[in-house]
Amino acid sequence: MPKTKSETHRVNTNLSMKNNEFLEEYARENALTKSALINIAVEEFREKKQTMELMQNPVVREEMRKMGYRV
Repeated sequence: MPKTKSETHRVNTNLSMKNNEFLEEYARENALTKSALINIAVEEFREKKQTMELMQNPVVREEMRKMGYRV
């Protein structure tokens, strides 16, 4: 998570009512801000995307096959 304002960037976005209600409830229950939850979600999305891109690498796929994974 960013430590100072200089390490952050403000983003203004619109959410569906359903997603906003979910964020508000989850944030309240877990003592987090909606900004923190959105930052966590984007970070997880970015990590999953990087993993998926890595899995497209033929060298990585071959190594995984050697280790017994079906890819």
